[in-house]
Amino acid sequence: MPDGYYYQRKCFIFSTIFLILVLGLLLLIFNCYFFSTRNLTGKQATALVEKKGVRWLDELPSISQEVAAALAKIDSPLSFDQMQTIRPEIARELAKSKKGLLLNGIKYLSPEVAKELSNCTGFLEINGVEDISIETAKELAKTKSLLALDGITIISPEVAVILASSECSLHLNGLNKLTPEIAAAFSDNKTEIHLGGITNLSLDVAKILSKTKGFIFFGIRINLTHEAKQFLKSNGKIIFPQN
Repeated sequence: MPDGYYYQRKCFIFSTIFLILVLGLLLLIFNCYFFSTRNLTGKQATALVEKKGVRWLDELPSISQEVAAALAKIDSPLSFDQMQTIRPEIARELAKSKKGLLLNGIKYLSPEVAKELSNCTGFLEINGVEDISIETAKELAKTKSLLALDGITIISPEVAVILASSECSLHLNGLNKLTPEIAAAFSDNKTEIHLGGITNLSLDVAKILSKTKGFIFFGIRINLTHEAKQFLKSNGKIIFPQN
């Protein structure tokens, strides 16, 4: 047979082998991804965390109840930035974490999920939520350690009263404005409220906050008139950043 025939046959064989290898590699990558994010058992999830570290959890868009229960036993905070929704039974297991939870991918928090998460004895960070209902606020107010809701930029007086009644360290660093009604609610707080996003306060609001029972922490962006600052500084529980 002519040499061209053998050459074409060799090219066909090598091309076929190369294609099989590429398809095999793609299949392997797909299986690894599918395995690591969807079909994990609790034991496998724990092993992967030990190998890759807890930051690997940020790649997971969802987990099973079994995996949540296993991960909650890890002696480290758990972060799930890609998890946009969470079911109550998953929240119940994750809340058993003694170190803390970062659930900053979640945009909406139902009262049912908030009820479960409030049982977390570690810190609770849910900075992707921009608004919460009164019912959800009532559940979150049961948090005992630290509650961060820095994604909230506007808050109603009703929700402010509920959150300020909590015994936790409350972080609302996304708020950029305080009305007299909200200031009155915050001045009744039992522990501490962090308001790092506030840039200025009216004199009326400053007078109200100066009567706070708990600690109030402001951030570096706060810019006050001399009179407003004097009112606030009259209460040692109002803390300004050290410049």
